[in-house]
Amino acid sequence: MAPSPVRLADFSTAQAEIEALHAELTSEHSPTTAIELIPKLLAHPCIEHSAVNPRELAGDLAHSLADLERYEEAIEAWEEAIAAGYSSAPHPRAYVAESLMLSGRVEEGTALFEELVLQCSDDPWLRSVAGISCVLIDDDEAALRWFEEGIEVSIVQGDSNRILAQLVELTAGARDRLGADANNELAQRIESMEIAPAGAGHHWNETDPPPAAPPEGCPVCGYQVGCDAPDGLDPDGDPSNIAWGEVDTADEPMSLPPGDEENDPFGLVDILFGSGQGLGPDAGEGSGPASETTGEAQAATGAVVKIGRNQPCRCGSGRKSKHCCG
Repeated sequence: MAPSPVRLADFSTAQAEIEALHAELTSEHSPTTAIELIPKLLAHPCIEHSAVNPRELAGDLAHSLADLERYEEAIEAWEEAIAAGYSSAPHPRAYVAESLMLSGRVEEGTALFEELVLQCSDDPWLRSVAGISCVLIDDDEAALRWFEEGIEVSIVQGDSNRILAQLVELTAGARDRLGADANNELAQRIESMEIAPAGAGHHWNETDPPPAAPPEGCPVCGYQVGCDAPDGLDPDGDPSNIAWGEVDTADEPMSLPPGDEENDPFGLVDILFGSGQGLGPDAGEGSGPASETTGEAQAATGAVVKIGRNQPCRCGSGRKSKHCCG
């Protein structure tokens, strides 16, 4: 038997309710508003066959709780979101680890980061998040270890993930706060590195499609798999095609700081070790384009600043923070 037609009046009413709540949520950009409205959206019986991604909403709820420093609630919300199918970059459980550390459960958070690194041994972004979490709890020694591990991975990959510039700036800030000596061996390896083509990106995409409406149709709005439906829903009933604004995983090459064309073409060594620490014949003179960049980079990395989730990501990928390093 062919499925009965969608009750478009009821469907439209249900979608209008969801869209109104979502519009209010996105217009406010407030974590307080988010923890009030997102549970209402997630509880709506038609959210799974709407144009709003409930898995991303669940992650936004956890992020908002963390932004309000309600870390224990954020940890619980992260676990629920991940169980429901939420995934992200560099790994969804990295945010659990960060919240554990910020809540004072540092050993648990560190252990979780180390577990994730074993699973994702070739991911420099994960080291970056772990290091930033350490900076946020004033543990620059641990942060420096994570950042330099990330640099090591990036060197091996030829910076195909386009994160090396971020990592060397973060390393510069940690070294400056610790008063640590330069790591000349690492600087030499950066100078001799061959840049690889940009990779396919570092994002973990949604793993499981959302459940479709039951064969007999949604009891609230009448939406049925295989029936005609308004734009934004797949008429063939494949919920994985719902217009959720999927993340494009193809990263564009990131603009790196200027530097000495012969000895440090990307300016990374001077950013990492400060003015005059380049290894070329003019080392120690503190002049040239790389030196001009150094002060800005070190000023920017003297402290870690929380980035708004809808602002451009700190890594320079051009994506919103919530879709990138978070």
